[in-house]
Amino acid sequence: MPVTIELTEFICINADEDSFYSNGDEPYLFVAAIYADGTTIDLRKFSDATVRIQSPSKTHGNLRRKGVKAGHRFPIPSSTGRFTNSILPIAGKLPGNLAKEKSIVGLIVIAMEEDATPTKAANAAQRALVKVLKNDLEQTIRNFDEPDIETLKRNIRTAMQNAIKQGTLRRFGIFGFLDPDDYINADFATWSYQEIQDAGTRGIPINMTFKKSGVEYRVTGRVRRGSPAVETSPPCPRGQICAEPGLGRDECRICIPDGTHRP
Repeated sequence: MPVTIELTEFICINADEDSFYSNGDEPYLFVAAIYADGTTIDLRKFSDATVRIQSPSKTHGNLRRKGVKAGHRFPIPSSTGRFTNSILPIAGKLPGNLAKEKSIVGLIVIAMEEDATPTKAANAAQRALVKVLKNDLEQTIRNFDEPDIETLKRNIRTAMQNAIKQGTLRRFGIFGFLDPDDYINADFATWSYQEIQDAGTRGIPINMTFKKSGVEYRVTGRVRRGSPAVETSPPCPRGQICAEPGLGRDECRICIPDGTHRP
């Protein structure tokens, strides 16, 4: 079954640098889509199980916004927030409905605010995060002697939760600089093959909130069955004054999602 995860909008409720003298925030996201399904997991061969992870390599600037302040909201670029793959029910001797319920799609999002951490270090942290997450998930699955699916599902969620803790990123050196990037917070969600199939093309909403010391960001989106539709954005209605003339509504730095402009 084809499945699409899409983060569509970033909302700044309260900014980290929102004083009169501040230029606003430069938020970015660490994002990882995870597939623990029958494509790579067979209950008869736990020792060979693997998980698939999709994660954009770009960190700094991956939301394409600077000077973000409270009340600002804008589309998340598809290069950062859209993931498409195919999934299967868990392989092995399970009834069809149970195999679908235990086939898992997951999403991890870590919200960051750019300061003085070098881009090279942020990118290295992203790669290390994916490597550790993949290793931990696969070890969780392979260490099972019996197909205890309920416990396996809980342990997969625990491994995801551990990966998004601030201490994990600290191990990768992202905070070892003067005025390092700020870790705002993190969230994750999981869905089963059955849930995604039942929701159909209308999908399941994604709503994540990230809070820290007065800062609050939100991310919204949807996971659904099917591949992304071919989209053709009309040109910005006032392209001559856009920050990047000629871009469609979904990319214009001045437009909001319905195509109108901020005053």
